[in-house]
Amino acid sequence: MVQAEQIAVKEPMGRRLWDRRAYAASVLSGLALLAGGADSGTSSVSSESGLASCARFANIFKYPNHAWIEGCGAYVFYDAGVALRGFLAVGRSSDPLLREARNSAIRYFNYRYVGQANQQIRQRVKNWPAAVNDILELDVDVLCGDASLATGTGRYLTDETVITQSESTGKVLTLENHKKQIVSVQRVPGIVQLFGRSIHIWRATNFANPTENNLPQDCQSP
Repeated sequence: MVQAEQIAVKEPMGRRLWDRRAYAASVLSGLALLAGGADSGTSSVSSESGLASCARFANIFKYPNHAWIEGCGAYVFYDAGVALRGFLAVGRSSDPLLREARNSAIRYFNYRYVGQANQQIRQRVKNWPAAVNDILELDVDVLCGDASLATGTGRYLTDETVITQSESTGKVLTLENHKKQIVSVQRVPGIVQLFGRSIHIWRATNFANPTENNLPQDCQSP
């Protein structure tokens, strides 16, 4: 059995470094609430956490397979909320004092975003300044989707806004601005323990523009 992730990522926010583990603690608390709601088909999570967009998958009558809620929570928080946040903040920094934080952020980004998803994000930021970025807004709303433990895959239609600001130039850099896209995720073999529950890790593998022909199950036209 694989133990919970231990990779630490530090991110500068206005030149203050914060530890990923502190952020992850709040993430785990939110996921625990969501997992608790999955047993009864209800959820009491706050909309401010971003987890509310995954609460729809806590309805066990409509989504009896917990893969739906796992894949959603993993993408919203660990993939976008932690790995992408850290990568955009320090992943392109040339500051030698942040070398350890940069390398850690890149490693975790490479772990949570694989294949085409990894390359797609790197392509979008390749011309950004080699500097620290403050995260002004990172919001991911999961509109609908599907996932399967049998295949170990899932797809979600999301609405994402990711806006940063370069600390060196003050320039606002936008990765996404209310962009609707289909996110593909894949389950990693093995499980982790979350507040006494066994869950799977899901990683982002690809992004695609939504069309009428490629929407996930349970999705309406964007």
